[in-house]
Amino acid sequence: MLKDDFKARLRRLRAKLAAEPIWDNAALGSALKAFATSEGVGLGQIGPGLRAALTGGSPAPDLGQALELLGREEALARIADQV
Repeated sequence: MLKDDFKARLRRLRAKLAAEPIWDNAALGSALKAFATSEGVGLGQIGPGLRAALTGGSPAPDLGQALELLGREEALARIADQV
């Protein structure tokens, strides 16, 4: 799931998330949708890889909620570990 081309996208997503001033489900969900749009893909092409980076592939709640629950530092560290 975390192939090199996706890792590059995940790197860009991490930078976007790191710049998010508000770390809550609604803001993060909007940021994910905006990022997908800017990449010219659907959220379905980002979600599975991001979920794998955050939870090791385990089932997780909504991605915005998962990011919020993990907290900024932990979520960004988990993404960084994968890229």
